[in-house]
Parts: sequence; structure tokens; C-alpha cells
Amino acid sequence: MKHLLSILLLMCVQSATAQRLIPHESLHHLEELSLPERVEPLLTDGWYQDAPNNNMCPLDKDGNRCLVGCVATAMTQVMHYWQWPLQGTGSHEYTDEKGCGQTLSSNFSQHKYDWSQVLDFYREGEYSQQQANAIAQVSSDCGIAVNMRYGSVTSGAHTVYQPLALVRYFDYDPGAQIYFRDFYSLEEITLMLKQELAAGRPVLISGTNHTGAHAFVLDGYDEQDRFHLHLGNPNNVGDGWSSLQNMTPSQEEWYDADSPENGMSVLQIFVMGIVPSNHPEAKGVERYNFGFQYISAVREREDECPVYTREQVKVTVHDLSNMGWNTFNDSVALMLKRDNRIVCPLYVYDRTFLVEEIDDTTYNDTICFAIPPTVERGLYTIVPMYRDNAEDGGKEWREALTSPSIPNYLIAEVQDQQVTLSSDTLSTGYLTIEDIDFPDFMIHDTCPEYSITFKNHRAEMAGRFYLVLECMDGSGKTFILQAQGLSLQKDEVTTRRFHKTKLFLNRIGEQFRLRVRYLPCLYSDDGRAIEMELPREIIITVLSENEMEIASKEKTFNTQNSEFS
Repeated sequence: MKHLLSILLLMCVQSATAQRLIPHESLHHLEELSLPERVEPLLTDGWYQDAPNNNMCPLDKDGNRCLVGCVATAMTQVMHYWQWPLQGTGSHEYTDEKGCGQTLSSNFSQHKYDWSQVLDFYREGEYSQQQANAIAQVSSDCGIAVNMRYGSVTSGAHTVYQPLALVRYFDYDPGAQIYFRDFYSLEEITLMLKQELAAGRPVLISGTNHTGAHAFVLDGYDEQDRFHLHLGNPNNVGDGWSSLQNMTPSQEEWYDADSPENGMSVLQIFVMGIVPSNHPEAKGVERYNFGFQYISAVREREDECPVYTREQVKVTVHDLSNMGWNTFNDSVALMLKRDNRIVCPLYVYDRTFLVEEIDDTTYNDTICFAIPPTVERGLYTIVPMYRDNAEDGGKEWREALTSPSIPNYLIAEVQDQQVTLSSDTLSTGYLTIEDIDFPDFMIHDTCPEYSITFKNHRAEMAGRFYLVLECMDGSGKTFILQAQGLSLQKDEVTTRRFHKTKLFLNRIGEQFRLRVRYLPCLYSDDGRAIEMELPREIIITVLSENEMEIASKEKTFNTQNSEFS
């Protein structure tokens, strides 16, 4: 995802004039539902991306068999759970320019999937050719359906293609949709996931850390709101329970399951509502998902109060975008609301909203509108909304979402002759670093220990932070040391500790300045992050092991001398 966007961070307190509405229909009655305390893992397979799963994948340019890819593997695992489809639909062709270099195609409608021949485990010498072909065919078709970039070391694809492929080629319910973690509070996204799993619907998830990305499946949850990770590794290596804040595999030699270190906590995306089209719970209609960065009043000068005549009010909606998998052709409007009821539309967009994740399309619009004379004096909110398909076959308006700490509305005080606009805003600097513990020296190709403590002073937030090493040679080069998702409640303090992250920085003897950069919302890109203030300047020297031993001795000697002086 390419986000060339401003990162103006608006803080909000939910006031009596507006209430956050969740565009996930299953949340409307969550308070009335009784979810089980625990859902045991739903999936039973232990597949990986190599043989026999990749037997029908293409060869790379050196003649090596390419891997299935985690995006396709996760899809096949969910399809195996549902034992669906029995036969594909349609066909697809694309050129894998960045991968194997071939033009790949599949006529899915000619392929029947014999799930009775697909095994939970494929161990050498314990499966037939027919059983190998069964899993290889569905794995190949899933890869082609998502435009897999094939390689013999790693194969990759975008998560947005998973629901698109499931609906278009494999006869799954068009009500499936993708949801970005950054648009929801921890409580909201946790309830959404638990609702899916309690209904017996595995959830596709993808996430990243500072070294890479992975797609896998969530297929259960426990009493502590930890989710079961089904990672798609050989014999289920690393599968286990982890919180959304961590998403950390259970592999003690590489990971600490109780820590977000190296977990997939950054830019999490979920695909929910995955059921066969003939399932009793299938919605049968496409659903949509809109988000944006923030909405602001247009003013001539920054220091002036945004007051307008009722006939000419100006606002800017920043980065409004279709965050689903399907092109949106219905209505998007700027709505005037009061007590969470729509009063009237203020502006209706005249465009087709393409899929942001495919077409890289976000829209910044400065909009001029009038407050109709029928609108009475009082407090209102101005909210971007989109018209979605409802379960009963009708239509319903839903609010486009922002990050939890950024209001998705403006407050409008309507008077007889004028309108005053304001943001429900407290501050731009709500996240602080309370403490930081870093060594003066780090050894290349080892796991140094360090920690950082954050405090969130304002409304709940969901973003991500980066620990960056900046070269002190004047070149301006930077190296990402660590990246993690960061979700904190108001006044919450958290300490992130690191001791299993290898420092792959073979620049022995060079010095680096530590930077901590925070991105408050999904639309912030890495180049426009907020630079956080550190309690003290931290300069780190990279050493080899031998140099570290010498430095440690010198440091001890100097300390002893100063104590006796």
C-alpha cells in the first residue's frame, strides 16, 4: 500500500454529539449475544508450501520448483475446512513479471476438487499420487487466482486478492470482506473476530514485522482473548495462542510468545465472513468498507475560527478510500447528522470508488456546500458515509471509519445566519516515551537487549512505531531495527522489551543515532512519521564480538578508575 499522505494527528474524545458506528453488521447486537469463552482450533491440517502442495506450481528462472506462497496456502486451508468448492468458476491469466517471469493461467471451471483425497498431513511415502494431485491442483489454482509472485525461496501476493478470488473463482459468499486492524479499537476488533470464530468461520489474517510479512489463519480463541495461530508451517510448527497485540508464533528459539517482538502486529488485515455461497449463513450480497484519514474545516488562516455563512461551508475530507476488495458503484455522501440520525445529505460524490489496495486510490476533496434552511439551530456532526447493501436486500448508510484516536466527523454549530465548525480535538502529542534502555554498543549478528516504555495520555489509539538507526556519517541513511503495532487505551503504559531480534548490520565500528518514529494511522507512510522525543540522546556503536570484549574491559577499567579518583 502506498500512502503519500499527511500525518496530522487529531485527538478526540467521543462527545454527546457523535457515537462511533461500526460497519460490521455482526457487531450491532454483540451485547445481546452470548459468545463461548473458548473456541478450540477449527483447522486440522498441517500443510506447508513445498511438495506435494507445490507440484503444479511453476519453475523459477533457474529451473527450481516455486513455493505455493502463504497467501494461497492460507486460502487452501480455509477451503479444506469448508470442503468447498467442488468445482471452480471462470478463468484467469496474468504475467508474473516480478517472479517466475511466465504468463500463468488456469481455467478453474474445468477443475474439480476432490476433497476426499486431500489429506491433513502429507508425509513422505504416506500418500498416493492422486492425493498429491488433489492438494497440488487447489494450491496452484489459488496461487494463480491471487496473482502470486512466484519464487523458489519465497512466493508472495496481496491479501486483498483472497476474498476477490474466493468469491469470483471459488463460489464463496460475496458478503466476505477485508477489515484493517487500524480502523478499530481493540475491543471492537476482538469482538468481531470472536463472533466469526464462535460461528465456526476461520479468519484469514496477514501481518508484518520489521523483516517481512506473512498470511495465515486464525481458527480459535481462549478465555484470555488470545487467538489460535494456524501458520501454515510443516507439521504445524509455531502454531499456538497469541494476543492481537503480539501475533507471535510459538517457537521458543526465535520468539517470545508473550511479547510482540518479531510478531505479526503491524498492518494487520483480516478477511471475515468466509462461507460457501450455499451455506445457510451466506449473505448473498456484496458488502463494502470505507475509511479515511480525517476531516477538517477549510480556513483562510490557521489562527482564525472557521465560521461560515449557512450558504457556503467548506471542508476537506482527507484520503477517503474504498478499503474493501470490490469496486464501489453506489452512493458516497457527506451527511449532516444529529443524535446519530441522518438529517440530510450535504454533498454527494460523483465518482466510482476503485479498490485502494489494488488501484492505490485515495481521494482528497475540498467540498463546498450549504446548510439547508430547514435545518434548525443546534449542534450537529458532519460525517462521510457510504450506502451499503443490507441483509434484508435493501440499503443502509454506514459511516466511513478513521483510526480510533481520530474523529471521523466535524462538529457543526448551526445558527440562524452562520455555521461554526470544530474538531473534537485535544492534542497532537498524546503518545510519549516514558523510559528507554539501550546499550552503548551492539554486536553485529547477535540479539542485543533493550527496552522502551510508552504512555498514551489521550483517547485509545491504534498505530505502529519504528526503532530506526540513523547513520552519523552525514549520509542520512537509516536502518529499521524494529517495527511493532501499538494499541493503547487512555492512560495505558506499556514497556516493549527486545532480546530475540538479531542485528544484521555489518557496519563494524560505525556509530548510529537512535530514532523512534510513530505512525498514528493506516494512511501515514513511513517517510512522514512523527519523530518522538527521547528522554536522552542515544548513540550506538556497532562492534564485532572481539571488539565488544575489548570495549567491555575498557569500560570496566574506566569505571573503576573514576570510582577511586
